[in-house]
Amino acid sequence: MLEKRRTKRKKLKIATRINGYKAEIIDISKTGLRFSSANLPPTNDISIVLKIGKKTIALKGFTHWIEKKQSIEGTYYELGVSVTNAPTEYFNHLEKLFPLKKKPKT
Repeated sequence: MLEKRRTKRKKLKIATRINGYKAEIIDISKTGLRFSSANLPPTNDISIVLKIGKKTIALKGFTHWIEKKQSIEGTYYELGVSVTNAPTEYFNHLEKLFPLKKKPKT
């Protein structure tokens, strides 16, 4: 059964860091991110370092869910994180990923 999401998501593969650990963004929405990481952050409050273009920005987030996964390479985790604090550059980037639909002229 497919899970119904409240917000549209875009699949991405972007290397990043969560609390200093290497991670990869799997998808992004207007309200949060899904990460994959070999390391599990020690708390639900996390710091994210993200590179957008040539600029590196820092985000704060809260982990809502964690799923332990197994692959040929070993154990890894997927995390669902809501963004709780972000600079303007992050929201500008989201606007590019999720442009507002314009109403057709009549």
